[in-house]
Amino acid sequence: MVGIVFLLTKTNIRKIFFSKAAESEVSDGSTFDINIHELDFREQISAALKKGDYRLAVRLQYLFILKKLSDKGLIQWRMDRTNYDYYLHLAGNRHQEEFRQVSLIYDYCWYGDFQVAETDYRRAEDMFNQFSSTVAGA
Repeated sequence: MVGIVFLLTKTNIRKIFFSKAAESEVSDGSTFDINIHELDFREQISAALKKGDYRLAVRLQYLFILKKLSDKGLIQWRMDRTNYDYYLHLAGNRHQEEFRQVSLIYDYCWYGDFQVAETDYRRAEDMFNQFSSTVAGA
């Protein structure tokens, strides 16, 4: 029942369950309040990897996927949309299930309360690259 209310009101459930401390941790310069179409993802990912910030690199990879989906016209990117919104937008599309999988990886790495190691990043990067190749062929 509560889930239905959240879906109908499009309430950001994370804001309800995560404290202000968690929000400030995310807003350490690694969030992007700009259009994803203006970012140089390759440069940003490279910089994150040089710093050993694999968690940020996962986030950038995921945002790059959103950009590619948007560029292909498969989603309409908007800053206020959630990953679940994009998942629903892909309903009936052959990319929906694979998008769900990369979204789960992203959520686990970005919102998980742990350090993302290089091996974790490399596994995520493989999945993101595989999905990107699938989208590019769409």
